[in-house]
Amino acid sequence: MAAVLKERVASEAYASESEIIREGLRALFSREEAVQQWLRTEVVAAYDDLRADPSRAISPEGMRIHLAALHEQRLEDHGSWHDQLSARPGWQQLFVLSSGVAELTFSRSSRRVYFRYPCR
Repeated sequence: MAAVLKERVASEAYASESEIIREGLRALFSREEAVQQWLRTEVVAAYDDLRADPSRAISPEGMRIHLAALHEQRLEDHGSWHDQLSARPGWQQLFVLSSGVAELTFSRSSRRVYFRYPCR
Protein backbone atom coordinates (compact mmCIF):
# COMPACT_ATOMS: atom_id res chain seq x y z
CA MET A 1 0.00 0.00 0.00
CA ALA A 2 2.91 2.32 0.74
CA ALA A 3 4.15 1.76 -2.81
CA VAL A 4 0.79 2.92 -4.18
CA LEU A 5 1.01 6.10 -2.12
CA LYS A 6 4.51 6.82 -3.37
CA GLU A 7 3.39 6.10 -6.95
CA ARG A 8 0.51 8.59 -6.67
CA VAL A 9 2.81 11.28 -5.32
CA ALA A 10 5.38 10.56 -8.03
CA SER A 11 2.69 10.91 -10.70
CA GLU A 12 2.00 14.39 -9.28
CA ALA A 13 -1.66 13.53 -8.74
CA TYR A 14 -1.07 14.46 -5.08
CA ALA A 15 1.47 16.71 -3.38
CA SER A 16 2.20 14.32 -0.50
CA GLU A 17 1.29 10.98 1.02
CA SER A 18 -0.55 12.73 3.86
CA GLU A 19 -2.74 14.49 1.28
CA ILE A 20 -3.78 11.09 -0.08
CA ILE A 21 -4.55 9.82 3.41
CA ARG A 22 -6.58 12.94 4.25
CA GLU A 23 -8.60 12.56 1.04
CA GLY A 24 -9.20 8.89 1.79
CA LEU A 25 -10.38 9.69 5.30
CA ARG A 26 -12.69 12.43 3.99
CA ALA A 27 -14.19 9.92 1.55
CA LEU A 28 -14.60 7.34 4.32
CA PHE A 29 -16.28 9.84 6.66
CA SER A 30 -18.52 11.04 3.84
CA ARG A 31 -19.61 7.48 3.04
CA GLU A 32 -20.25 6.75 6.72
CA GLU A 33 -22.34 9.91 7.01
CA ALA A 34 -24.34 8.93 3.91
CA VAL A 35 -25.08 5.53 5.44
CA GLN A 36 -26.10 7.13 8.74
CA GLN A 37 -28.36 9.59 6.89
CA TRP A 38 -29.97 6.72 4.95
CA LEU A 39 -30.53 4.80 8.19
CA ARG A 40 -32.06 7.84 9.91
CA THR A 41 -34.39 8.74 7.06
CA GLU A 42 -35.35 5.85 4.81
CA VAL A 43 -34.77 2.84 7.06
CA VAL A 44 -36.40 4.34 10.15
CA ALA A 45 -39.37 5.50 8.07
CA ALA A 46 -39.80 2.06 6.49
CA TYR A 47 -39.53 0.41 9.91
CA ASP A 48 -42.11 2.78 11.40
CA ASP A 49 -44.48 2.14 8.46
CA LEU A 50 -44.12 -1.61 8.92
CA ARG A 51 -44.72 -1.38 12.66
CA ALA A 52 -47.86 0.68 11.98
CA ASP A 53 -49.17 -1.84 9.42
CA PRO A 54 -47.63 -5.32 9.84
CA SER A 55 -49.79 -6.66 6.99
CA ARG A 56 -47.35 -4.94 4.58
CA ALA A 57 -44.58 -7.35 5.60
CA ILE A 58 -43.42 -9.97 3.14
CA SER A 59 -42.73 -13.53 4.27
CA PRO A 60 -39.31 -15.12 3.74
CA GLU A 61 -40.86 -17.41 1.10
CA GLY A 62 -42.48 -14.41 -0.58
CA MET A 63 -39.11 -12.66 -0.66
CA ARG A 64 -37.44 -15.73 -2.21
CA ILE A 65 -40.13 -15.81 -4.90
CA HIS A 66 -39.72 -12.08 -5.53
CA LEU A 67 -35.92 -12.34 -5.78
CA ALA A 68 -36.17 -15.38 -8.08
CA ALA A 69 -38.48 -13.40 -10.38
CA LEU A 70 -36.06 -10.46 -10.41
CA HIS A 71 -33.20 -12.84 -11.20
CA GLU A 72 -35.12 -14.43 -14.06
CA GLN A 73 -35.95 -11.00 -15.48
CA ARG A 74 -32.28 -9.98 -15.27
CA LEU A 75 -31.23 -13.14 -17.09
CA GLU A 76 -33.77 -12.45 -19.83
CA ASP A 77 -32.63 -8.83 -20.14
CA HIS A 78 -28.87 -9.26 -19.82
CA GLY A 79 -27.91 -12.94 -19.92
CA SER A 80 -25.82 -14.74 -17.34
CA TRP A 81 -22.53 -13.62 -15.87
CA HIS A 82 -20.82 -16.38 -17.77
CA ASP A 83 -22.32 -15.19 -21.07
CA GLN A 84 -21.27 -11.62 -20.37
CA LEU A 85 -17.74 -12.60 -19.40
CA SER A 86 -17.35 -14.87 -22.40
CA ALA A 87 -18.19 -11.96 -24.67
CA ARG A 88 -15.38 -9.83 -23.22
CA PRO A 89 -11.89 -10.40 -24.55
CA GLY A 90 -9.48 -11.60 -21.92
CA TRP A 91 -11.97 -12.95 -19.39
CA GLN A 92 -11.27 -16.65 -19.31
CA GLN A 93 -13.12 -18.47 -16.56
CA LEU A 94 -15.52 -17.94 -13.72
CA PHE A 95 -15.91 -20.69 -11.17
CA VAL A 96 -17.97 -20.65 -8.01
CA LEU A 97 -16.26 -23.16 -5.80
CA SER A 98 -18.13 -25.35 -3.32
CA SER A 99 -16.59 -23.29 -0.52
CA GLY A 100 -18.61 -20.29 -1.73
CA VAL A 101 -15.61 -18.54 -3.23
CA ALA A 102 -15.78 -17.25 -6.79
CA GLU A 103 -12.59 -17.53 -8.81
CA LEU A 104 -12.16 -15.47 -11.94
CA THR A 105 -9.25 -15.73 -14.37
CA PHE A 106 -8.29 -12.81 -16.58
CA SER A 107 -5.47 -12.81 -19.06
CA ARG A 108 -4.30 -10.19 -21.47
CA SER A 109 -1.06 -10.38 -23.38
CA SER A 110 1.21 -12.61 -21.34
CA ARG A 111 -0.16 -11.61 -17.92
CA ARG A 112 -2.67 -13.71 -16.05
CA VAL A 113 -4.56 -12.42 -13.02
CA TYR A 114 -6.70 -14.42 -10.63
CA PHE A 115 -9.45 -12.92 -8.50
CA ARG A 116 -10.93 -14.78 -5.57
CA TYR A 117 -13.76 -13.41 -3.48
CA PRO A 118 -16.45 -14.78 -1.17
CA CYS A 119 -19.91 -14.92 -2.70
CA ARG A 120 -22.04 -16.11 0.22
